[in-house]
Amino acid sequence: MRVLRGGLPVVATAVVVASVPGCAALAGLSDLQKDDCAFGCDGGEDGKSSDGTITPPGDGPHESSDTGGGPTDAAVTDGAGVDATSDVGVDAPRDAVSEVSTTCGNLGQSCCGSACNGILVCQANQTCGCGTLSLCNGACVNEATDPANCGGCPHACPAGANQTATCATSTCGTTCNAGYADCAGTGTSCANQLASDPNNCGSCGHGCLGGLCSAGACQPVTLASGINTPVGIALDASFVYFTSPTGGTVSKVPVGGGAVVPIASSQSTPQGVAVDSVNVYWTLNASNGGIMKAALPNGSPTPVATGQSLALYLVTNGTSVYFTLAGANTQVMQVSVNGGTPAPISPATKFPYGMAIDATNVYWGTYQVNLGVFKYAIAGGSSSAVASPYSNTLQVASDGTNVYWTTYLASGGVYKSTPSGGNLVQLASAQAHPFGIAVDAKNVYFTTNTAVMSVPVGGGTPTQLASDSTPEQIAVDTVAVYWASGGNGTIMKLAK
Repeated sequence: MRVLRGGLPVVATAVVVASVPGCAALAGLSDLQKDDCAFGCDGGEDGKSSDGTITPPGDGPHESSDTGGGPTDAAVTDGAGVDATSDVGVDAPRDAVSEVSTTCGNLGQSCCGSACNGILVCQANQTCGCGTLSLCNGACVNEATDPANCGGCPHACPAGANQTATCATSTCGTTCNAGYADCAGTGTSCANQLASDPNNCGSCGHGCLGGLCSAGACQPVTLASGINTPVGIALDASFVYFTSPTGGTVSKVPVGGGAVVPIASSQSTPQGVAVDSVNVYWTLNASNGGIMKAALPNGSPTPVATGQSLALYLVTNGTSVYFTLAGANTQVMQVSVNGGTPAPISPATKFPYGMAIDATNVYWGTYQVNLGVFKYAIAGGSSSAVASPYSNTLQVASDGTNVYWTTYLASGGVYKSTPSGGNLVQLASAQAHPFGIAVDAKNVYFTTNTAVMSVPVGGGTPTQLASDSTPEQIAVDTVAVYWASGGNGTIMKLAK
């Protein structure tokens, strides 16, 4: 804006300044800043952003010329912020930075009507001040939230090891620094290092069940080692059951760790394994194959079905055992848990493979191109497709609401649908030969050639839980994930 600075008598200017409350009393202001206080911020166009330090041409302190349109100032010294000779033009040349940002805005300076920087407000005496905030050690603070001046000035909130002081509603408190927590709930200590504490890994109360904690994530623990290429795996509340086809053994190990307990030896290529409240069952994937069982906890092996060439995988509901055959018949079979003659529940199928069961249906995948996943109603009826065509659907799982399966391909995927084939969703893609699969309420867990993975049941980004050498089948309970590591010869466990 334009300011009529020249042409005003020095005495008259002093009267104007004094008439603005607080202006005359402001310490440290130059004459021209007081001039601004009297007339308002001009945002003028002096040679620099601050009056009083300008070199000619422009406003003084000693103006040698003035090109703004008024009479020439002849080296007249400014007094009390005004020129001795009339200056009715605009200031010249242009300001590099507006005066508003420098002469009007800092704490204690003239606000010139409205221009105060940051949190400052223009007070009634036309100076920039703290307003409703408090002035503490030359700075405006909020005593309700400032931990250095909490509830008063100065009142610094204390903080202990691994803590940061806080202030809320004028009351001191603390928060734990990143990576630390007060897992004891004392409210005074942040002693738990969540990045490495196996009892509080990543969060309070998240134990690693015997595994280490690294970077806030639980690491796998080995339940059994020295196994000759384990493949099949099953769980109950107390044990992990597993097979070794090349070793010819069926064994179990406590879920909490401990000694391996043999169940059967000298078996003809034991492959799949399942367990109910009475027995553990397994297949014999040999030309003289069949289904075997052993009563819990330590019964001897007993045949359930014989003459079943190349029996692969199986499931049970405690009444019947359902199993797949990879031999000449390539069918899905049913037999009583008490033994008897197996009956087919499917027509001749191209290589039925892994199985799952819920209260209504038995499901199986196929090791063949462009087939898919199939089902059979336990109450009786004919088999039908759940999802087709899909290639190499080797393993399937069910949570009672949806059916899940993997496609064993170089760039395979993980899928789910309802038992009728509706609401088909691809949960994961571009996985290297996904094989074993299990599911809980939150995640689908699956193995690839080199890793154990998870993906949310609703879909999302797959997460690598552990690297591994050829992990095979996988199982879950409420607290952990278990798998047979074929390449390492181990049974592994990882806290969820």
